[in-house]
Amino acid sequence: MLNFFRQHDYEGFLATSLIPDPKARRALFAIRAFNVEVAIIRENVTFKETGLGRLAFWRDAVEHLYGKYPSKSLPRHPVIEELARVCQ
Repeated sequence: MLNFFRQHDYEGFLATSLIPDPKARRALFAIRAFNVEVAIIRENVTFKETGLGRLAFWRDAVEHLYGKYPSKSLPRHPVIEELARVCQ
């Protein structure tokens, strides 16, 4: 997750690295990596439906983190797994 974040938002990565509190830094890394994931969808898709599907994936993942789908398992994705750790 950190390499992905560093690759797509290097300035944000450097700024987040300066946060002194390790828990706050880890949480901010997760949130900013999520932001990068959502932001690059538009750049990486050629069909509107594909982009909408990816946005739906992220919407469902966030809703799952906040308890809307308690019986479903959390999607296996590094950013989602880190967000889940932060939300606990």
